[in-house]
Amino acid sequence: MIDEEKSTQLNPIYVWAIAEEYFTITQTCQLLRVSVNRIRSYIERDEDPMPFRCFPGQTKGYFIHKDDLREWLMRNTVMVHDEKANHGSQRTRR
Repeated sequence: MIDEEKSTQLNPIYVWAIAEEYFTITQTCQLLRVSVNRIRSYIERDEDPMPFRCFPGQTKGYFIHKDDLREWLMRNTVMVHDEKANHGSQRTRR
C-alpha cells in the first residue's frame, strides 16, 4: 500500500538533480557573468533567441535546460583566438 504522506514529500536527491538540469535567468547570469538585461536581450532577439522556457500564461519564472544553453552558446560564441585573429586582420597598418 502507498503511504500518501511519504509520497507527497520531496526527495532532496531528486530536487537537486532537477536543479542541475535547468537554470533560471539569475543562475544563467551568474554562469556567464553577464547582466540580466543582456540575457533578456538574447531572449527577445529575433534571430536565434536564447531558448528559455516558461509555463503557459506566465511572464516570470523563465528557465533553460543545460543542453539548450550549451547548444545556444556554441552557435553564438567564437573562440577567443579566432576572434583576435579576425580583429587583427581587419586593422590597417599605418
